[in-house]
Amino acid sequence: MELEKFLNENNIPFEKDVPLRKLTGMNQAGTIPLVAKPNNIQQLVNLYRVVNHNFSYEILGTITNTYIAEGITRDIIIVTTKVKDIEKQEGQVVVGCGYSLTKIASDLSEEGLTGYEGLVGIPGTVGAAAINNSGAFSSDLAHVVREVQIINKEGEIHTISNRDLKYTIRKSCLKHQDFGVLLSVSLQTSEYGDKKEINKRIKCYKEIRQKYIDGNRKSLGSIIKGDTVQRIWEEHPFLSIIRRCIYAPFKYTKYRKRAQCFSEFFVLRGLRFYKHCDNIGRFCWSAITTEKDFFDYLAFIKKVSNNRITLEIEIKK
Repeated sequence: MELEKFLNENNIPFEKDVPLRKLTGMNQAGTIPLVAKPNNIQQLVNLYRVVNHNFSYEILGTITNTYIAEGITRDIIIVTTKVKDIEKQEGQVVVGCGYSLTKIASDLSEEGLTGYEGLVGIPGTVGAAAINNSGAFSSDLAHVVREVQIINKEGEIHTISNRDLKYTIRKSCLKHQDFGVLLSVSLQTSEYGDKKEINKRIKCYKEIRQKYIDGNRKSLGSIIKGDTVQRIWEEHPFLSIIRRCIYAPFKYTKYRKRAQCFSEFFVLRGLRFYKHCDNIGRFCWSAITTEKDFFDYLAFIKKVSNNRITLEIEIKK
């Protein structure tokens, strides 16, 4: 079946010949033949059943932890950010996979529900977060997800409980598994707390994010996992001492982040990457950043971690 004809007949919005940089917000070459954005779960199900086994495709959310390489070749890319179905039920709320994690966490916190405070401010969709078990500040999806609904490779729809998701730190049984597509997530709405205390925690977490975590430049968040950072520190035991010496004079100024970043790359003899990063593990994109810069950075991190790099992101080629 011709994809464009199917998309038109099913009222699924799409664009043709989309520049890769428009899709990712990064300075990349390349074009995607078709980019479709289903409006709801049913459209996503219908489209998946057509493209699966018949076309080459990728299914993406907000691309906050996925790098799309310039040489990627797919017949179609399906973006889930419009799949925002929401249904409140007793003790839970069921949201479409493309729903913003920050928005649903904020809305539920406003209702006095606890367990979502640390999720406010985490970029990305609920679907991706449920697969990755995203979390921060003692909150994570493992503690609030009741179940998820998926469509498997055979086109059958199934429900997977929290227990069967086998959540561990930043991981579920679905991560790195070609299971099909996650359609929706059921979140608990039964644990209430004091609204003032909930808002106080959210305000505190936002301030910490703004001060120490989130940057002002386009990035994929943490590129490498904490264990890779630990290996770098183990390979360079004097890094912390020298970094503090360089960082100390800027500790109470607005330049403290940049001073710390400079010291990290100075000690590791990788100053050429300084302009591209907020810290060792956070690579950023600007108008002059190229894909070669990114892969040179990854090679550098591999070297300074003694060839034991663990990526936090996924790279699609």
